[in-house]
Amino acid sequence: MAYVTKHTETQAAAKWWVDQLRNGTALDLGDEFQSGVLSLHSRSVHIPPDVLDQLEKVLTFSILDMIDAVGWDDSNPQKGSIDRRIMVDIAPPPVLAQPFRLVTGKDAPQPYFPVKTTMWIDPGSVRVLHGATAKEELVLYKR
Repeated sequence: MAYVTKHTETQAAAKWWVDQLRNGTALDLGDEFQSGVLSLHSRSVHIPPDVLDQLEKVLTFSILDMIDAVGWDDSNPQKGSIDRRIMVDIAPPPVLAQPFRLVTGKDAPQPYFPVKTTMWIDPGSVRVLHGATAKEELVLYKR
C-alpha cells in the first residue's frame, strides 16, 4: 500500500514541475524587474512536448528514489518531511537536474525551473510554496 501512495504523490510532484516547464512559469525573485527579465529568458527555451512527457516519467522515478533514500511512514507523515522537500533557489537540485540532463542530454538552463520554490512531498500530501513573494502554499495533492 505504501508504494501506491508514494507513487501517487511522486506523480503529482513530477507533474507540477514539468507543467511549469510546459507552461513557461513566471519566475518570482522578489524583484519585479528581475523576475520579468528572467521569466522572458526561461520562456525562450523550447523543449518539445514528447521530451517533456519523457521528463515527467523519469522525474517521477527520481523523486521516488529520493523518498526511498530518506524514508516514508504513512502512520507519521511529518517524520522525515524536511528530507523529502525539493528546494530551488536559482539552480535546480540534483533530483530535478539529473533527470533533465538524462532526458535532454544537457544541463537545465538557469533559471528554468521555478525559482525560490519549495515543495514538500509527504504521505497523503504534496504542497508547494512558489516564488519569493508567495504567501500561501498550493496543495497539489491531498489524500
